[in-house]
Amino acid sequence: MRKNSISTQPIVLLSLVHFMETVGRLLPRVPIDNWLNEFRELRTKVAPHLSEADFWDGLYELMCSEPIGNPLGQHSVPLHNIAPPNGTRFLHSIHLHNPVQWSNALFLKTTKQKLWEEITQNRPMIRPFTEVKDHFPTELVFPDAILRSVYIAFHAVEHKRFVILSGLSGTGKTKMLEAFATAYLKASNLQPSSFLCKLSVAPDWRDPSALLGYINPLTKPPSFMVGKLTKLLLHAVKYPVLPHFLILDEMNLARVEKYFAPFLSAMETPTLPVRLHDFGKMVDGIPTTIEHWPKNLFIGCTINMDETTHAISDKVLDRAFTIEFWEADLQTFFSKRSNSISIVEQTLIQLYKDLSPVNCHFGYRTANEVCSFVEQAFRLEGDQHLIAIELLDQAIYAKVLPKIRGQKTRDLEDALQNAYNTCQRYNLLRSAGKIQQLISKLNQFGMTRFWT
Repeated sequence: MRKNSISTQPIVLLSLVHFMETVGRLLPRVPIDNWLNEFRELRTKVAPHLSEADFWDGLYELMCSEPIGNPLGQHSVPLHNIAPPNGTRFLHSIHLHNPVQWSNALFLKTTKQKLWEEITQNRPMIRPFTEVKDHFPTELVFPDAILRSVYIAFHAVEHKRFVILSGLSGTGKTKMLEAFATAYLKASNLQPSSFLCKLSVAPDWRDPSALLGYINPLTKPPSFMVGKLTKLLLHAVKYPVLPHFLILDEMNLARVEKYFAPFLSAMETPTLPVRLHDFGKMVDGIPTTIEHWPKNLFIGCTINMDETTHAISDKVLDRAFTIEFWEADLQTFFSKRSNSISIVEQTLIQLYKDLSPVNCHFGYRTANEVCSFVEQAFRLEGDQHLIAIELLDQAIYAKVLPKIRGQKTRDLEDALQNAYNTCQRYNLLRSAGKIQQLISKLNQFGMTRFWT
């Protein structure tokens, strides 16, 4: 047998367990093609160094083992029809000595647990931070301190890998979570398509059906419309040593306590089963419950706190690590952009400094769109500098100033005056005039906002 970081026999035997669980009935004979297909899927995700030839070698060794009732000790499996491998298919099927045993759910569960424990010794799920950082895209501007905080939060409590990102809009919170999950999976030699699920929360989510799916009683027989989270949960249960990621974008557009209720409870009591549907029996291959909350599921969420969202209750906050950041490194961001215009960068950096003391500043999304807007001046004829100034004035007016709002304080007065001075300095007359109106409203009414 080839020498690998993960031996062949546990993978071959585990693929048999997966097949028997899928079949779910007495099978005195196991078709080799079906067993081999399970092995291919398993080794692709767990042991990509193994080949199809390893399957035949491992199968032959299992067949030559002393037939015993418990296959956990030396990976023996009660098989017969022993024949030597010849590099090709040497059998069409394998006869099981005790098909009743291999159709017993408890036996399969115990066997699978023991095999995963052995595999985990040679293939740990947790990836070091340095490996994740090496796969994180360099074009994204996030300090190592933030990345490290997210990494540690995901690993602080093994049955509650639940992180919420909040803070300044447009800083790339969702993009950071996606990039982190992708980097983590790449460090694990896994393809994100099977292990990463991103969902955008809708305001009308009132129960878990949007995540788990629902029974359609109008079909005969009734069918189950499977939710994306159900697929991810079943996949995570099937491969318990492989990391899986769920990303919920704008988590608090709907009430978290309603649509996420069963998962909040499952995180707190991970030994209890998680209900997927109430049909009472398996439907369309989806079981009624899964045995417990998967410890290999990482949940990352983003939230914003404004008039369109709901407050996050203590029930949610108690279960999650909330990481807030309000800063954007525009200097580094501009250094990674191509075709940037110096005056645009200088103006945005200065306005960011002016407005940040009162949290009316902006993130990378706004900065990038202002730059893209102004860069169109170079496609026009005429005085490019003059056109750039005119477009910059319009872009600042449209993208930066609408974020300004608040009650009268000394900090807000100073921020508006500083922003006014900056616009005057760079000859942004329209924006300067609008800020002057905001200052006038602040003095007259004790509060101000861009929209009248």
